[in-house]
Amino acid sequence: MEFSPNLSLSYLQAAQAQKHVTVNETFRRLDALVQLTVESRTTAAQPASPADGDAWILPANPSGADWAAMSEGHIAAWQDGAWVEIAPPVGWRAWVKDDEALVVKTAAGWKTVASDDPAFDTLGVNTTADATNRLAVKADAALFSHDDVTPGTGDMQVKLNKAAAGGTASFLFQTGFSGRAEFGLVGDDAFRLKVSPDGSSWTDALVVDKDDGFVGIALGSIGTPENAFHVAGDANSPGGELRLLFDTYNAGNSQAGRADFRKAGSSTKGGHGATANGENLGNFTFLGDDGTGFTNGAFFGAIQEGAAGTYTPAAIRFATSDGTNNWTERLRLQADGALRPTPDNTHTLGTASFRWSEVFAATGTINTSDAREKDVIGPPSAAEKRAARRVLGAIVKYRWLDALAAKGETARIHFGVTAQAVQAAFAAEGLDAGRYGLFCEDPVMEAVEEPAGTPDGIPCATTRPSGRSRLGVRYEELFAFVLAALADPDAGAGGLS
Repeated sequence: MEFSPNLSLSYLQAAQAQKHVTVNETFRRLDALVQLTVESRTTAAQPASPADGDAWILPANPSGADWAAMSEGHIAAWQDGAWVEIAPPVGWRAWVKDDEALVVKTAAGWKTVASDDPAFDTLGVNTTADATNRLAVKADAALFSHDDVTPGTGDMQVKLNKAAAGGTASFLFQTGFSGRAEFGLVGDDAFRLKVSPDGSSWTDALVVDKDDGFVGIALGSIGTPENAFHVAGDANSPGGELRLLFDTYNAGNSQAGRADFRKAGSSTKGGHGATANGENLGNFTFLGDDGTGFTNGAFFGAIQEGAAGTYTPAAIRFATSDGTNNWTERLRLQADGALRPTPDNTHTLGTASFRWSEVFAATGTINTSDAREKDVIGPPSAAEKRAARRVLGAIVKYRWLDALAAKGETARIHFGVTAQAVQAAFAAEGLDAGRYGLFCEDPVMEAVEEPAGTPDGIPCATTRPSGRSRLGVRYEELFAFVLAALADPDAGAGGLS
């Protein structure tokens, strides 16, 4: 054996001439390798004027008259005016001056073991880090606590920074290394909470806009919320509809869940100022879509009526759009409890097609009869009085057909006239009943139920003209009309006296 197994130092041979040459060569090698220190491991160009004893770890593709023939990862040492190439085995260690780092030779190349610079290429705790996951921890728990040693400020903050708005800075939660939830800045600068059933398809569950703090729930392709709280549903929602559920579990307590709309007469959040009479206190609005955007449909909400004090006097108003005009208030439950239409003397309560079955009241209705609002034509004519006598003779007793169908012979008996008899009485005297307010004929709309109805089983119906009409009478006017005939004993008709 001519060389030592680890440092490849030359052995002296028996009867060797010029032994000092071999010994000096060994000393040079020991001088280069013991307490190995190199200038750099990134310098590729052969230095022009190295100092005696300087050494370098060669990077890929070294250049220069001598270095070009040397190999990546080898040590190039300048000794006694010449370059010496040393091939380090696995396990050798060296101090790199310009990196201020201790490195070790591995099968894959030189790796940093320790450095005065706190930066590490990778760090693995109980596992191996890699180029993608440069920090890897395998543990049951990880703790980040405030600094109580230095001491610090008492705070603890973890920072995730990305290069541009289109990048990602987030926490990703996985099951079996397949993504299931993620929150952070994902693809833009809005805060997002995303979920996935399989790690491939993702849904935005929560979005908070960076500019105004608006919050969006399940927005999908909408992207960012359009108002302070924006919830979106689609065909994948249960039953194909969007529902907001407020559950309260509080047995034995009269309190239940509630949603509050609060308005202050102040432009400062958290401030207070008196709200005034006529101010809108909050609305539920309903909009449709004309194919290009949302359009107003209907709303109900609260409006202040009077000055706010210990309690705020407020009314509930209901507004609709007829499809031609913007929504208009139709009905108001006043602060004093009165239910009134809006505007005055414009809307009906029910229609010929959709009627109330019964009206219960403590007193009768009050019909306006102010002479200042009437064009008085005069007393009934002789023909009109005779028609009234005919109507009087047309009073019959009857039962409603739907009551007969439901109750049979036990259906109750009523007294009155039929609109057809009233119409005939007028015609017999050459009069048109349709000219008089006591006689009514209105078209009937028929309800057409959608086959599917609503997801919870509530029938969903639309209306369309049926081609039929329904006749009726205003009994309060009819009674006044008949009384005119009774007050005139000479108004005979059809044998009546």
